Amino acid sequence: MSNSKIRNAEHNLIFAGLGLQLGIIAKDKVIRAFTEWLFDKTRPLGEILVHQKAITPEERKTLESAAEAHIQQEGGEQKALASLNHVKDLENDLDHLADHDLNKSLDGAVTQRKLLGLDFLFSQSHDIK
Repeated sequence: MSNSKIRNAEHNLIFAGLGLQLGIIAKDKVIRAFTEWLFDKTRPLGEILVHQKAITPEERKTLESAAEAHIQQEGGEQKALASLNHVKDLENDLDHLADHDLNKSLDGAVTQRKLLGLDFLFSQSHDIK
């Protein structure tokens, strides 16, 4: 399995997680875009979402910049992915797609969340709502 496909999955998950967190993308649109991504993993999720008219080209640029900044701030894609609570919320929905690259990226995020103690923090934030 290609590491570049897993990196693409991680980056797409970060992009989607930030889009959800910022209220730019709806969860059903993210799942639909990932379903299309499975057929051509060379296409970035942002491109698919623009093509599906789920986001505008300007929103894509904003989210791409936010994703890059978040990756830099967290010190890498795995930590950036683990730190996004909205990605945790996507896990069950994306698990149904049964894609190796997505599952490997999500499993890595789960491991990182546990190492960083974020699962406890995320569960507390859900209890507050």
